[in-house]
Amino acid sequence: ATETPLELAVGDCLATVATAVHGKIIVRVKTGYTEPLNIWIAIFLEPGNRKTAVLIATTKPLITWEAAKREQEKPRIQQIESERKSQEARIKRLRAQYGKAEFEQLEEIQHEILKIENEMTPIPVYPKVWADDVTPERFGTLLGLYGWMAIISSEGGIIEIMAGLYNGGIPNLDVFLKSHAGDPVRVDRGSRDPVDIERPASTFGLSP
Repeated sequence: ATETPLELAVGDCLATVATAVHGKIIVRVKTGYTEPLNIWIAIFLEPGNRKTAVLIATTKPLITWEAAKREQEKPRIQQIESERKSQEARIKRLRAQYGKAEFEQLEEIQHEILKIENEMTPIPVYPKVWADDVTPERFGTLLGLYGWMAIISSEGGIIEIMAGLYNGGIPNLDVFLKSHAGDPVRVDRGSRDPVDIERPASTFGLSP
């Protein structure tokens, strides 16, 4: 119906299926030899060949799943966010009291602050399985949040980004290559939260 080459749909479908299983299933080819199921695939076509129409059709299961999971998780996340705000407000009041309290009251106030902090539930992130336009730094953050991530696009802009588009022409490939091979990713930089992933996975489905 889209009047596009069969290979385009096949490639996009492979990327979609890989996105659904990468990081979750590892194939043991033989004893001592395993392979993850993430793939990097590119289907090259001239502009104006309806690549976007095929991409929308083939990624529909991913979009539908993300939307359904967001709707499912929304009440729980909103409740946790609300509880967190109340806890933070309580801690703020206690810290204000701490600055004015008598010496014998300090330990009790500090104990209550620690108790509230220990009871805090981390705010979950909304489910996300793929991205399109993303910097290497943000891609590392997404890997830290989810453990695996796909980049699926009807263009090849991510290749320019990897080649250093936002980095003065200096390639920034480490996080991408490690997530392709399943090598551990450990990033500690003062400008953002640390990233520590034992076995990341990334899938690329591009049609530049």
